[in-house]
Amino acid sequence: MPTVIREDEFRFYFVSDNRGEKPHVYVEHDAGFAKFSLGPTRFADSGNLGRGELLRIYKIVEAKQKLLLEAWHDHFNG
Repeated sequence: MPTVIREDEFRFYFVSDNRGEKPHVYVEHDAGFAKFSLGPTRFADSGNLGRGELLRIYKIVEAKQKLLLEAWHDHFNG
């Protein structure tokens, strides 16, 4: 599970056996996790994260979307 970026208390990572799926990123936090689709950014799943944390994560994913998509393609196609 390669870490792509860390921001604040969040770790953004990919799951290597997700090859063949549409680009997405998982986000780990002490309180739980979330999954966001990339291009366009969409909330996909969450485990125990509150609305405020999910909104903060969404904003980070939006701001870093280009970097996350490039990292996705490098990881799965490189």
